[in-house]
Amino acid sequence: MAVTTSSEEGVTFRSLFDVITFKDTAATLTAVAGAETAVNIAVPGAALGDIVIASVDADVADASFTADVTAANVVTVTLANATASTVTIASGEVKGVVLKPGRIFDRL
Repeated sequence: MAVTTSSEEGVTFRSLFDVITFKDTAATLTAVAGAETAVNIAVPGAALGDIVIASVDADVADASFTADVTAANVVTVTLANATASTVTIASGEVKGVVLKPGRIFDRL
């Protein structure tokens, strides 16, 4: 894979990305040992290839919590359990941002 870089002066975060914010209440999630569970959140404007940063205001124990655009207008949040026992997180509020790469990336 070739990596292309650019070091233009005056580049701001807003010139790099358009930002969509979202928040949703997630139900209690349970993932058995070695498995994962996921929930979809409708996020109008989200598209494949966008970057997602999200968090949940609940303890995810020793599991990992990720978020990705999995279809147009859909962000999927996933609780992945790599432990040897079941992990359950209480319902909580998921907050996140979808970063849509701006036109500056077209020049790379």
